[in-house]
Amino acid sequence: MQIEDWIVHDIPDDVIDQASDWIVQLDKLEHDDAFAAACPSATLLRQDFYDWLNRDHLHQLAFLQLSEMWAKSSMLRHMEHLIDKSEVIQFPNLHAAPALDVEPGPILIDHHDTLSAPAWMYNVVIGLVVVGTLIPFLL
Repeated sequence: MQIEDWIVHDIPDDVIDQASDWIVQLDKLEHDDAFAAACPSATLLRQDFYDWLNRDHLHQLAFLQLSEMWAKSSMLRHMEHLIDKSEVIQFPNLHAAPALDVEPGPILIDHHDTLSAPAWMYNVVIGLVVVGTLIPFLL
């Protein structure tokens, strides 16, 4: 999911700006005791917010979309320790390694893994396929 999926694109920028200002003020009022103490009237601030919200349906839509995005981003901050973080694997510095007098040989591949079949089995399978196709002609 991308951030473009979280918000509606047809909301005017000034309405988005107003909604983001309201989200910040209301969040400060709820979580910042110093701001709440400095605010002369939290009730008046909330009433102004409700008046703004009821003025236009775009205000409601913008606030809904931005507050959802705000909540999602807050949730991500709280879950950050659960998210796998990529790590950079450092390769050895080839220039710092001592020079070798012997040129490296080809890499040998071990063909004795448990998944490969023995060479004689291929001949048996080919023989069975040939005999299976010839049986109708032999009868």
